[in-house]
Amino acid sequence: LSASSYKEAIKCEACYKAQLIGEYKNPETRALLLGSLVDELLTGNKKSIESFFNVNRDNLYTKKGEPYADVQRALNAVDRVKSQPLMMEYLSGRHQVIMTGKIDGVDWRIKMDSYKGGKFIADLKYLRDLGTGNPFKNPVKEWGYDTSMAIYQEIVFQTTGKRLPVYLVIVTKEEIPRCEICEIKQWNLDEALEDVRKNQPRVVAVRDGLVVPENCKVCDFCAATMQISVPIDSDLLGMSTKQIKTLY
Repeated sequence: LSASSYKEAIKCEACYKAQLIGEYKNPETRALLLGSLVDELLTGNKKSIESFFNVNRDNLYTKKGEPYADVQRALNAVDRVKSQPLMMEYLSGRHQVIMTGKIDGVDWRIKMDSYKGGKFIADLKYLRDLGTGNPFKNPVKEWGYDTSMAIYQEIVFQTTGKRLPVYLVIVTKEEIPRCEICEIKQWNLDEALEDVRKNQPRVVAVRDGLVVPENCKVCDFCAATMQISVPIDSDLLGMSTKQIKTLY
């Protein structure tokens, strides 16, 4: 498992399984492209950056050779991060470091944006803004970043014997980019890792074909493939399978 595959399975088991067996592929989005652009410019090397621009040039520049407006905002965000010495310090570790380990006997593989041995783990995030739109929901937990970083921390601990602090290095897509560095507290990470341990048997069972994967009911895959079998209670309209389960 990886942090991304685990979170895919938690989000929608049916979509996760369809991707595993090659029946579905998440569409390439503009957001993913721009996120990759920022990642490359801040954590890539000369060769990987050149390759990225060669592959994606038509999606980044107009026929006149000018960057599209959203690309220019991404470039501005990169410049803003580069002007922040502390942000660059947290991005100064070894980039795209891969480690492997086990959680309760299950193999895991991680790849970290910035890893400074004995010091910290940091992940770069290019976000729409700094909120979720709901003041009662914690953005880091809502986006699942606590889960990813808890997994990273645990595998690094298994590999090195050191439980390192973890940070998110955040810059936004706004016209004037907002920048933040936030540390995820250990109790948040412990709670997230406990959730991973609790959910992992079900994820593995879905992966290995031992149980029938559930539809989440709200993702694009479910919208494109689900057959309506029975009417639902009007109070449940628009709810995901996970939300409905919390009610009963």
